[in-house]
Amino acid sequence: MTFAPFDIAALVKEINSSSSRLDQGENEDARQQCLAAARSLCSALETPLDSALKLCYSDFAHQAAIRTGIELKLFERFGNENDDTVTTSELAKATAADPELLAAMGTIYEVDADKFLPTRLSKALAVGTYSDGIIYSQDVIDRTLESLHEYLARNQYRNPTEPANAAFQLAFSTSDHSWAYLEKNEPQKMAQFNNHMESTQAGLPTSLSDPKFYPFDERLVRDAEKADDAVFMVDVAGGKGHDLVKICRNHPDLPGVLVLQDQESVIAQATGLEARIQTMTHDFFSPQPVKYLITAARVYHLHRILHDWPDAPARDILSHIRTAMKPGYSKLLINEIVIPAKGAHLASTGLDLVMMSVFSAAQRTEDGWRHLLEGAGFQVVGIWEGESGAESLIECEVAS
Repeated sequence: MTFAPFDIAALVKEINSSSSRLDQGENEDARQQCLAAARSLCSALETPLDSALKLCYSDFAHQAAIRTGIELKLFERFGNENDDTVTTSELAKATAADPELLAAMGTIYEVDADKFLPTRLSKALAVGTYSDGIIYSQDVIDRTLESLHEYLARNQYRNPTEPANAAFQLAFSTSDHSWAYLEKNEPQKMAQFNNHMESTQAGLPTSLSDPKFYPFDERLVRDAEKADDAVFMVDVAGGKGHDLVKICRNHPDLPGVLVLQDQESVIAQATGLEARIQTMTHDFFSPQPVKYLITAARVYHLHRILHDWPDAPARDILSHIRTAMKPGYSKLLINEIVIPAKGAHLASTGLDLVMMSVFSAAQRTEDGWRHLLEGAGFQVVGIWEGESGAESLIECEVAS
């Protein structure tokens, strides 16, 4: 939905309308519209000075305070079920930090002078997967973005297209691709990244196995081979298996087996999976081992993979999958953001800048996705769009 940028009365009216729909149980769509209107209202109410002070001080200070709180295990001190208030002196005693260092900044709720309650954010930050995302972003993404202006100036403001020649390489003084550099030099950052992916994907409002979003049974299960050893899905570079776990939970009677593929170091972290999820070490720049003429899968799945790569290496990844697929039977499903031609969400455009800075890659528009996929020998048979800023699902088949 588009809002008049400075029409405060119209924005307030939209917030009131959306919030009333929230009360009636129309949750996600109404929440997104209410949130979009609220953000526009904040922009309309802010003076240039307000905005500048936020950009210069508040946002960075807030992130620094959260990082310190994570390392102090501050947010874990609010973990009781009754949500009793906590005082500064109690927090200082529990963390061994000076009371002067402790401030709310909105991450915890200030009930009264020196009385605080947890918020949904602080409760999330008490969980390692969420806090790891903050640490990874601050140590890797923020450091990279700080070098972006210098990188672009050095390269005459040309859009980067080489995977190992981006702002990341300037920031970290390396010629290695970002994944290779982190794996070799800072493996703990890779573990934090995988935890971050687990938490963000668990909280996504849309899922390919959710029938309200995608007709999973109709499109995939109905015509799948039913043999016990048939491969139903291969999750390529599927991390620790969070997507397959969700699919198994939503579809307990799913036929065949599911295969989780990733690098050896990631597969080693994929523990506690149910028996029908088989793990397999695989580099997606090499031939796909689950292939046609042996045991082609019904579904090959890529979730947040191709946005890490510019078009040339992305086509290489896709070519190995296409060669493995059984024409007329196998499907390729891609979970990615599809940026609209107009009115892109702030999270999408922000992530687009991150992809460019770290990987010389991009979040793609629908035209960009079609160009990439058709060039790799696929035809797009459908796009199921998520809410603004959320991921969509692109269903593909081998082009005839």
